[in-house]
Amino acid sequence: MLVYCSGCSKDQPCDNLKVAKLFYVPSCATINGYVTLKATNQTFVFQEEIDPMFQKDSVEVRLSFDIIGSTLLTADCFMDDAIKINCIKPN
Repeated sequence: MLVYCSGCSKDQPCDNLKVAKLFYVPSCATINGYVTLKATNQTFVFQEEIDPMFQKDSVEVRLSFDIIGSTLLTADCFMDDAIKINCIKPN
């Protein structure tokens, strides 16, 4: 499933969006990329496929997400808390 929300809806609200830099790295073993929040410099990894317009290195985005528990997701390239992206927009 591609994750991309161009506007708000009841099923997929796009509120409380956070500004982040997204890095798409599908060559890592268990993740498709990671995001670094601009306000806090926190980094999170994600597994889901995202819209091709965001499948680049160092893309400025606004997104909402849920942290997947306190589970750490490991990959050969990266290790950090995992998130599920609910909504993503260009910044």
